[in-house]
Amino acid sequence: MKGVARLADRFNAVGWTLIVLIILLWQVLVATNVIDFDYLPKPTEVWSGLQQVVADGTLIQQMGHTLRAAATASVIAIALGVGLGTLIGLIRPIAIATSASIDFLRSIPAVALMPVVLLMIGASSRSEIIVAVFAGLWPILLSTSGGVSAINPRLHEVGRVLHLSRRDRALKVLIPSAVPSILVGVRLTVVTALVVVIIAEFMINPAGIGWALNQAQSALRPDLLFAYAVVTGLLGYLINLALVVGVRLCMPGSPALRGRA
Repeated sequence: MKGVARLADRFNAVGWTLIVLIILLWQVLVATNVIDFDYLPKPTEVWSGLQQVVADGTLIQQMGHTLRAAATASVIAIALGVGLGTLIGLIRPIAIATSASIDFLRSIPAVALMPVVLLMIGASSRSEIIVAVFAGLWPILLSTSGGVSAINPRLHEVGRVLHLSRRDRALKVLIPSAVPSILVGVRLTVVTALVVVIIAEFMINPAGIGWALNQAQSALRPDLLFAYAVVTGLLGYLINLALVVGVRLCMPGSPALRGRA
């Protein structure tokens, strides 16, 4: 439990206090009409809207769809990224042959591919997962290839001295040494997949939290719109925090733990 205790020591109390003060100031300024916008609700109205979708079960259903899609996309992206990144990091000709393609493809915004995927596959969960895999692939691929290629050359010598095959050398020596870099990529990939899934639900697949945001906007319900926006932020924060805690328990001192809660 020392890892959890250390994480608690890193809790950013000042940052969270500032957030609370901003919410209180927001409430006062809107309630006194100092800030007067037609569709800017008070925080109390946002809280009421959140209670409404929690009470009728809508939020749980929408969160379930979004989290399933994001988890599926993350697993696929991580599996592909670790595999391809290891090959690129180990075999220089592959790195040279793929560098231009990777630089080009990762420069394409995932949002730009959504209309294409919609036309080809239609409005479905598969569409949002494909787009999220595309967006989430690059962080883990680049982190893995960078970590593998930066391994101390002496580790390669260890594998040769032990007469390990290329496969055993990669699985038993090189990839474990690159785990800290891979973990950094995993964190980025998971959060990226969640964000892209929500955007895809808003644009191409009528389901989940993204579609709920769309519906709240169309219904002119700013209380629900802000409530769902807060939920998306909390989901991203909690997922990232869970990854940090998991890594801290397994690998204390890993670079993947940089940052504060």
